[in-house]
This record gives sequence, C-alpha cells and structure tokens, in this order.
Amino acid sequence: MRSKTSASRQLAERWMPEREVAMATRVKPKVGDVFEVTLRDRRLAYLQMVSESETAEVVRVLAGRFDVPHPDIAALVEAPHEYMMFAELRFLVRDGYARRIGTWPVPSHGVWSGLRYVLLLDASGAIRQRSLGDGRTAAVRLDALPAPSERKSIPIWEIGDSLFVVDMLAASSEGALEDDQLAEWRRVNVPEEPADADQDHDVEETPGVQHFAVFAEDAELRGVIADLEKRGFACSVFTDPDAFDGQMLVIDAGSATPGFVDDQWDQVEEAVAAAGGQYDGWEART
Repeated sequence: MRSKTSASRQLAERWMPEREVAMATRVKPKVGDVFEVTLRDRRLAYLQMVSESETAEVVRVLAGRFDVPHPDIAALVEAPHEYMMFAELRFLVRDGYARRIGTWPVPSHGVWSGLRYVLLLDASGAIRQRSLGDGRTAAVRLDALPAPSERKSIPIWEIGDSLFVVDMLAASSEGALEDDQLAEWRRVNVPEEPADADQDHDVEETPGVQHFAVFAEDAELRGVIADLEKRGFACSVFTDPDAFDGQMLVIDAGSATPGFVDDQWDQVEEAVAAAGGQYDGWEART
C-alpha cells in the first residue's frame, strides 16, 4: 500500500483547525537529536533518537508532558526515560507535529539494547503471538508482554503514522500501548471525525501537490528536469547538508498538470529512477 506523505498533515488540519501546520520541513535525524512534539491538547513531549532500525528511528520518550517548553533539556535527557518506541521522525517534523531542538549525548541508561517485542496478528487484527527478538535471530515466544517497568529499553515493533506517535505520547507515560489499548484511549479521548460534505470525493482529485526526489551531490539534473517539464511539472533544486544528503528536487504539480496524484506519482518516479534518483513522496500544497 502506498504511503502518501500528506495523509497525516490532512488529519492534523482536520483535528486541530486552529493550529498552523508547518509546511514540509525536511530533516535528517541522527543519534542524540532531541525533538519537541506538540500533542493534540498542545502540551509538549520530548523524544531523543537513540538508534536507527531498518525502517524507522528508535526514540526514548523523555519523562513528562509540559504546558510550556522545558527549560533544561540536558537535565531531561540525563533523567530516566519513560519507554522506547519506533517513530519516523522526519514525518513527524514534516507533518508539523515536531521540531528538532538540538543534540545531546545519549546517556548509558538510554542506549537501545537492539531487542524488540513483535506482535503477530491474525486476520481479525487480534494478537496471535508475542515474541522477543532482534529482528534477525530466532525470537523467544511470550505469553504476554512484561509490565512496562520491565521493558523500558525494549520497544514494541510497530510503526504508525504521525498521529499514532502523538496519541501514544498522550495516552501513556509508562510504556507503549498495544493496538487495542490505544484504540480504547482514542475512543474515549478523541472526538469523532466531523462529517465532511466532500468526503465522497477522491482526495487525489485535489490539485496542487509537490513531489520530492533525492539525488547524489554530484548528480547532473538538467536531463531529468527537462523530462519532467515536458510532462507539465515545474522543478526546483535545493541543497542543505544539515537536513539531507545530496540534492533535493522539488517537483511542483499545479492545477494544470494532467492526471490524478497516483498518475503523477508514476510519471515522476519513472523519470527520477531513470536519472539515478530516489522518489521521496508527495505533499499537498496549501
């Protein structure tokens, strides 16, 4: 299933219409980075990246939720954390929920062990099996997950969208919740989605999106830009060593660009791959 990078942004604007959701801000997270996350009720939570996995970053959930920015992040980092979880930090930033505020050394008690809890689900979504492993070797089967106090350095292997992370931080200060626990918290604490008169319309019909692609620092982009411009796109090139490696090609698809988003996606991805680049998703422009 394709993951369109604008999905969490659209949800954010729907759930918190009074909040100005940031436009695409791209970061390249590294170990030690601390991120300030804004929850639905506008309280603040803090995450520190402690490792990478094959899909997402492993973060420490630092202790506490705050009404105002914490005055001493270094002390917060040094204190015991609440639990660890997997998160896609660049999407949290891109979707307007988080901002990187600095980098601090990861304390010895905050290092990820490399182990994770894996929950295998049946066709109905119920948990069929729990196991403990490192993602490579044979896992140990478990009857149930240990109490949160016993697994502060072992995250549950689950990667959700930005609102999944935001709601997990709001729902629990003791340990990451299993799906049914988070669903119950949302049922009680999150208002039902308001009726949308346009909900029957395909979101892909909405004009005006930006596609992103990443190329090596020494890549020659004139050819791919010419190809995309022939297809009706407008292109801009950006470089920022602090945010990403190489060159970022931003491809604008205006209201006159032919095709729905999936059609554009296929065209852009084809042209980018032919030029040796990597397609990096799309976002709706506001």
